Amino acid sequence: MTIRSLARWAFYILLAAAPLGTRYIFAVGELAGRPTEAGTVSLFGTQILALLVVGLAFIGSRNKKIFTKYTWWPVPLIAFSVISAALSGDGRSAIVVAWLLLGYLLFLAVKLLQPSLRKTLWAIVIGGAAQALLAIWQYAIQQVNPNKWLGVAEHLSQTPGTFVVETLSGRWLRAYGTLAHPNMLGAYLVLAILAGVALVIATKNRHQLVAGALLAVNSCGLALAMSRSATLGLVIGLAVLVSTVFIYGRIDAKRWRTTMLAVAIVAVSLLSSFIMLRDPITTRLTAQGRLENISVEARVSQLADARLLLSAGQLFGVGPGHSIHALAARATDRSPWSYEYIHNQPMLVLVEIGPLGLIAWLALFAAAFLYIIRRRRSTQPEWLALIAAPPALLIIMLFDHFMWTSWFGQLIFWVNIALIFGLNKTNKAQAVIHNPQS
Repeated sequence: MTIRSLARWAFYILLAAAPLGTRYIFAVGELAGRPTEAGTVSLFGTQILALLVVGLAFIGSRNKKIFTKYTWWPVPLIAFSVISAALSGDGRSAIVVAWLLLGYLLFLAVKLLQPSLRKTLWAIVIGGAAQALLAIWQYAIQQVNPNKWLGVAEHLSQTPGTFVVETLSGRWLRAYGTLAHPNMLGAYLVLAILAGVALVIATKNRHQLVAGALLAVNSCGLALAMSRSATLGLVIGLAVLVSTVFIYGRIDAKRWRTTMLAVAIVAVSLLSSFIMLRDPITTRLTAQGRLENISVEARVSQLADARLLLSAGQLFGVGPGHSIHALAARATDRSPWSYEYIHNQPMLVLVEIGPLGLIAWLALFAAAFLYIIRRRRSTQPEWLALIAAPPALLIIMLFDHFMWTSWFGQLIFWVNIALIFGLNKTNKAQAVIHNPQS
C-alpha cells in the first residue's frame, strides 16, 4: 500500500468516525462560574486522524501542485478569523482558529489525494448507519449510556437539561448517537441520506440493495433525532437533487425510476417512523408544549443578544467562539445556563468575526455551490450528493451554530467544501448522468 492510498483510507475512516467524541481534555471552559464546553481545550481523536491524513497527503504528493485559484477561496475567512482572535485579547478564540486551520489543511489534503467519491459516500453512509442504529437503541431504552472511550456523556429522559420532547404522555428522549446534541446527529444523518440516495442511483445489483437498506436505516435514525432543522434541510437537499436530475440529467427512464425509488425509500422510512412517534413528532412539528415554547422564545431572545454584541461596532467582531463569553460580560444579571450561542450561523459569524468575515464566509459557501452547479452536465451520479449538500447544510446553519462552534461541525463543513473543490476530475470510466448509454 502506497502512502497516498494509506492516506485515502485514513480519510474514509475519518468520515465514518466523524461523530465520535473521543478526546483528551486539557482544561475545562468556564462561564459565569460554571463549567461549559465553550472555551474547553481538548484534543479529539478525529483531529489526530485528520492530522494523519494531512501529513500522509503532503508526504505522498510532494511533486503535485497544491495551490490553484480554488484553494485560495478559504484564505480570507481564516485571515479575518485570525485578526479577530488577536484583537479580542482572549486566548479561547484560538480554539476556533485552530479548527479552521486544520479544516483548511484537510481541504488541501483532499485536493492532493483525489479520493474516490464513491468510497467517500460509502464511508459517510456506513458511519451514518452506525449512528442510526445507536439512535434506535437509545430511543428504545430512553437513555444515552455514557462511554468515555467514545466521548459520550450520559443523558436520561427524566433529567433536566436533557434534550427531550415533552408531551401529555411523558418526556421522550431525542436520540443523540455519539454526539453532544440531537441536531448534530440530524445533520450528519442528512449527509448520510443524501450520500445514500446518490449511491442507490449510481450502483447496481447487491451494492444497490445494500445502499437502499442503509438509506432506510439512516432515515429512521433521522426521525429519532427529531431535529426540525435537519428534516427541513433534508427536504431542501432532496428537492435540489431531484431537480438537478430532472432539469439537467437527460437520463433514461430506468435511472429516473431509480432516483424516485431512492427518494421513496427515504419518504416511506420517515413517514413510518413519524407514525410510530406520532405524539412527540406532532409536538415538535407544531412547536406546542412548555419546552417547545421555551425553545422558540430562546431563539427570539438571541436576536436581541446579537444586537447587543453588534452595538459595540467592532469591525472584526468579538472573537471567534467568544460571543457567549462576551455576552456574559455585558448581560451579568442572567442565570449561568441562559447564555447561549446565537442559533443562526450567518448572524453568529457576523457577531464573532465582523462584517468582512461574514462576507468571506458567504463568498466561500457561494463559490462552492456555484462551482458544483457549473459542473452539473459532466458529473458522475455520485456528485448529486455534493450538489444537494450545500443547500441542506445552509438550512441547518440558519437554525443552529454547531458548524462553527464545534470541531465536529467544522469537520463536516470543511469536508464538504473540500470534496466540492478537491474532486475536480471526472472518472470517464464511470457512468455520467447525461449519458443514456451509461
